[in-house]
Amino acid sequence: MRICYYGNPQSIHLKRWMKYFIDKGHEVHVITPEPAEIEGAHVYDISSSTSSFPYKIPIIARVFHFLHERYETKKRRKLLEEIKPDVLDAHYLTSYGIPASRLQFHPFIITIWGSDVLLAPKRFGEKHVNLMKKALGEAEVILCFGAKPREGVIKLGIEPEKVKAAPLGIDMRKFYPQPKDEKLRSSLEVSDSFTVISIRNFEPVYDVETLIKAIPSVLSQAPDTRFVIAGEGSQRGYLEGLAKSLGIWESTRFVGWIPHNELPKYLASADIYVSTSLSDGASISLIEALACGLAIVTTDAGDAKRWVSDSENGFVIPVKSPELLAERIVCLLRDEDLRENARKANRKLVEEKASYEKEMSRVEKIYEELKEETKGGID
Repeated sequence: MRICYYGNPQSIHLKRWMKYFIDKGHEVHVITPEPAEIEGAHVYDISSSTSSFPYKIPIIARVFHFLHERYETKKRRKLLEEIKPDVLDAHYLTSYGIPASRLQFHPFIITIWGSDVLLAPKRFGEKHVNLMKKALGEAEVILCFGAKPREGVIKLGIEPEKVKAAPLGIDMRKFYPQPKDEKLRSSLEVSDSFTVISIRNFEPVYDVETLIKAIPSVLSQAPDTRFVIAGEGSQRGYLEGLAKSLGIWESTRFVGWIPHNELPKYLASADIYVSTSLSDGASISLIEALACGLAIVTTDAGDAKRWVSDSENGFVIPVKSPELLAERIVCLLRDEDLRENARKANRKLVEEKASYEKEMSRVEKIYEELKEETKGGID
């Protein structure tokens, strides 16, 4: 099967999807304004086609934008004619699904990640929402990273039967309960401490600020606790400053972005995973933490309640609740039985619901069915 993606291959999500199909022997292509070297894939760089719209007069800028868009769409249609894919799958609605829909290629899939339908309709005006709806209407199938994004698509008026949940599977061979890496813990100076880890990036939607504000209360009850806070983003300076102003700098470890191949040892070397996100689809970092056997405290965002049951394998809390977050962290720190139960139950849960091979085989079947059912090509 010849598969063409329209998206950002630098993203771990699309990279993992492409690798699955490459490893299965399929021919994989990707059209992208953000190129990356992907072994085994054909990458088409369209970054030079973006326009800076240099005109200050609004009407001239709009005309320039319209003409530029038509010209680039024509070029990309020609590129698709050369590739001749069996399916076209655009990952992330607003950035890639909308421009891909203009190519009028079928069979066409849009893969929704979460914020592209859960947050974008609130951020943009009616005109942009109408573009989102039009793009979704062009697709034969819409795949969603979880139940919440699926609900978001249906709220936009798309018929439910063509909107399918495609949970993000993880590699069970990499993420699993294992002994703590004492060398890593020593380098982080957490060897003799309970360790709480957060791996969400430092952007407002992930609300790491709430975790920082919860830490003083945790330390007042469990002073030897240490917090490993991984990630990068626009709020890093602010969050580090907040940690210093609250007097908790010595108890926090801002470790920056963790390469994905090193993430398992960081997770396995912690005791509790925390996510304070304001919005989520099916959070891959949550699933990875579950697979490593960590007890969880997460906000009620996305599909959290599908994975976490209060007092069984962790806790689900409302967003922006630092006091309750601190209370739940302390509860897990003091309850060894609950942490041990979570270690066993969470791994089993992921094996049943989020095996990478199992979930990707479902996507492969959808691609194959569309190839058989839909006459391929450009309208």
